[in-house]
Amino acid sequence: MGNYTEFELTVDLKYDESLFRILSFMADSDIPTIDIQTPMFGNPNAIGHRTEKDRTSIQDLDLSAPLFSTDRWSWMFYSQCEDHYPTVERDGDVIHLDVSCYVKNYTGEIEKFLDYIAPYVISNGKVGTICPDDPGYTWDIHFENGQYDYYSDDI
Repeated sequence: MGNYTEFELTVDLKYDESLFRILSFMADSDIPTIDIQTPMFGNPNAIGHRTEKDRTSIQDLDLSAPLFSTDRWSWMFYSQCEDHYPTVERDGDVIHLDVSCYVKNYTGEIEKFLDYIAPYVISNGKVGTICPDDPGYTWDIHFENGQYDYYSDDI
């Protein structure tokens, strides 16, 4: 099953059509899934299967950012914390994103997500937290002028 990292983020972003569509895609748990055959453990002769969201609705978008090279990016918002469903709302030129979820952050999905949204972030100050299963401390996520940092007072 693996370790999960609790990820909470409430942030305002400059509206961009591609960003809005991708965030909406990530937040939508009703998108049909497809089965993908994939090499296991880097061995092309050992084939496994994984389920992936059908990307038809976003196939015309640029998915070259490092976030999209991770296997679990489209499922990042899927395991919500305590019935807190992700919301992506547009209000004029602003996107409001509110997420509270559990993520397997094995390949830096959270950091790659923050890198991806950073150019669009309007919010300043503390906007969220990262709380790994191990060692059990909490990192506060701060944005200032489109740049983020996270740190913990626990260590």
